[in-house]
Amino acid sequence: MSETRAKTAWRLEFDRAELPPEETSSTLAEAINRRFHTRGVTIFWDGVSICIPYAYSLSDSLDDLVETLVALIDDEGDHWFSFNWEGPGTLDADWHLQWRGDELTIDAEWRCALQTPVDELAERIVVSRKLFVRDWTRVLRYLLDSAAHLVGEQDDDGGDLEPCQRACAQLEEALKTL
Repeated sequence: MSETRAKTAWRLEFDRAELPPEETSSTLAEAINRRFHTRGVTIFWDGVSICIPYAYSLSDSLDDLVETLVALIDDEGDHWFSFNWEGPGTLDADWHLQWRGDELTIDAEWRCALQTPVDELAERIVVSRKLFVRDWTRVLRYLLDSAAHLVGEQDDDGGDLEPCQRACAQLEEALKTL
């Protein structure tokens, strides 16, 4: 009798190697771009892998990602999230997230997914909201811990570092009760 393993709709893995120090940057996104050249996140979307580099991909959508994660803390909701990066072979997609309780439904419109053919990607997945928030919060915490010390003096508006740090702490606290 053979065991069949169920396909997981969502899984996220990320590189966490020690990196050498880099020069000071004016924003967190810039520090991430300078610090991470070949590292990134791999999303397993309904069993198909999508690689998202930290530099010049995830860093460009950092504010939107943080806003989306904070929105997901609410018990029920509806939110749009877009990955739109310029250039050939980058990730270009819109995700429509709807949730109630721990069930998170993500409807995706895929236009480009790096080296992954978009016709291989499911248009909809249903995953645990807590798992989704936890996975992305771990990535955010790693990026903050690895690059925040490289952010020098911020602009008058405070830059992107402090809001990300506050949001990450808020998400970590919320995960205790989700």
